[in-house]
Amino acid sequence: MSLDVMLIGKTGGGKSATGNSILGFKAFVSSGNMGSVTIKSKKDVTYLNDGRVLRVVDTPGVADTRGSKEDGEKLFMTAITEATAMNPLGYHALIIVLRYGSRLTQEDVDVIKYLKGVFGENFIQKYCIIIMSNGDDFKHAQEEKDIEVSFKEWCRQQGGAFAELYQEVQERCILFDNRDIKRYALQRQELIDEIDRLKLGGRRYTNDKFVKAQRAREQVVSGEKTLATKEKIHDETRIVLNTLKFTNQKHDVKHLIEYELQKLQLNKEREEQRTSEAFKMKKEVEQLKGQLDQHEKEREEDKQKISKIEDQLRANRDQTNNTVTENILSALDWTASALMSWWKG
Repeated sequence: MSLDVMLIGKTGGGKSATGNSILGFKAFVSSGNMGSVTIKSKKDVTYLNDGRVLRVVDTPGVADTRGSKEDGEKLFMTAITEATAMNPLGYHALIIVLRYGSRLTQEDVDVIKYLKGVFGENFIQKYCIIIMSNGDDFKHAQEEKDIEVSFKEWCRQQGGAFAELYQEVQERCILFDNRDIKRYALQRQELIDEIDRLKLGGRRYTNDKFVKAQRAREQVVSGEKTLATKEKIHDETRIVLNTLKFTNQKHDVKHLIEYELQKLQLNKEREEQRTSEAFKMKKEVEQLKGQLDQHEKEREEDKQKISKIEDQLRANRDQTNNTVTENILSALDWTASALMSWWKG
């Protein structure tokens, strides 16, 4: 079993520090000023006492201060797309992080409106929990005024834009002190209880809901840009027509294109012809090489035959010489024997 939450909110609201408090260790880089540190969605996990896994995803701040409004929105949309891909099954809660100690400004109201455009008009009512960071300031304010009011009661006493947001989120609002480590476990448990109550509805904020909200947002943007787009197309068309009229080259351009195409076709045919001739020459060279190899083989065989014949002739000549010598010696022996017989007689 797991619990999946995503942290969202304005730049400098303390999202990363709140994410670290929820996890109980430093997983996300945070800064003490109002500048944004997170530029990509990041995820880390921790194990709860009941054995469940708590997954926390930190996202870049809305209205990022390092570039134009358009660049900041593009960065945020890319990060949210990454965040929805990190948890395909969706999120049990989307946590809006606000900084305690300052009233909701028009910029804050605009951020909430923008988030509704991103996640859907009803996402706060159905999926959101508000965490207010800088909880230690709430304690100090109570001490300075020498009063003791619970955070829930304080929230109910507020007016203006915060009162509307508090009612919309159905009073799911928790105070977090990101400096007091001793309070981490208690705050985390309070958050888990709120998430579990949300889970009773059996809902998760999934990628499908994000895609639907994105389509609705694109339709609105498309509607706003329709007139400007038509005017832009009209201007570009007029420029093209005027250019053609001024240069009077439409016919020439057509013939030029046809000529270039013919050149390309001719070059292609020549290249194919050269390739064919080269292949033919290669084949002829291979045939000649084969013939030379055959002639060389036959010459070597003839050479070996001649050598054998010469060896045979030598052998025959030696045999003939031996026979003649033997005949001469035999004749001499016979002559000598005859003479001896004649003398004795």
